[in-house]
Amino acid sequence: MEKNKKRAERRAHKQRMLHKAEEKAKLFFRTDDFEEWKEKWARKHADNLAKCSCHMCGNPRKYWNEETLQEKKFSQREKFCEES
Repeated sequence: MEKNKKRAERRAHKQRMLHKAEEKAKLFFRTDDFEEWKEKWARKHADNLAKCSCHMCGNPRKYWNEETLQEKKFSQREKFCEES
């Protein structure tokens, strides 16, 4: 019973991501022949909808050694404790 539920959940997620990919394709490509290749593009890109992996769009920690939110909060807490 549980297995069928998991399968249905995976299918629902896949359908949701396909719809999301089609919506992004509408924003990226505004052409007349869009309907012809929309489904093919969406199926191809549904699993990974990242725009790109360049230094501007990518993970700031990887490219600029920026701290995560948790690390920033911790360092603020450390500074506050030192001042008190």
